[in-house]
Amino acid sequence: MSKIALGTTQFGIDYGINSTSGQVKYREVVEILNYARTQNIGLLDTAPDYGNSEQVLGDANTQDFKIVTKTRHFNQSVIGDIEANLVTSDLIQSLKSLKQKSVYGVLVHNADDLLKSGADKLFKQLQILKQQGFISKIGVSIYTGSQLQKVLDRFSIDIVQLPFNILDNRLINSGILYEIHNQGIEVHTRSVFL
Repeated sequence: MSKIALGTTQFGIDYGINSTSGQVKYREVVEILNYARTQNIGLLDTAPDYGNSEQVLGDANTQDFKIVTKTRHFNQSVIGDIEANLVTSDLIQSLKSLKQKSVYGVLVHNADDLLKSGADKLFKQLQILKQQGFISKIGVSIYTGSQLQKVLDRFSIDIVQLPFNILDNRLINSGILYEIHNQGIEVHTRSVFL
């Protein structure tokens, strides 16, 4: 797998501080994906929260890419059966939009959802989807080392997505990146190029 993944937020919404032309036009999405193929970039990062990004990716024929998507944010203070079931229905909708039978990974988009009471129901639902072959890897998107440590104390994850760049290297300085690497957890960084 390439060391670079392609984030697709702007494929579905006007996003980014440097965005001058808004959401990327479909024709440009196809060109970007074709260029990614020539550069052996084979992983796409998306989410239902990214507007119609998943639909755009499905229409652009991304069958040859590995795709990581994310769960919704849960506003409830306790995760119950309703929220756990939403993980399944949301993934089914994502697969339909993406025109995929499965995805490489699903990340819990808000790591704090895994720290709430009842979070084991959410994680169990993801494990069931993994056992059924709809997901290859389960992960979490985090912002701080303490947040990550609390998740690791409760759950066995396959992927962690975290901020890292030349100005923000606190997770490497804390040593937690080495720890998770040694545990075989796949690390996906975001905001690398600021």
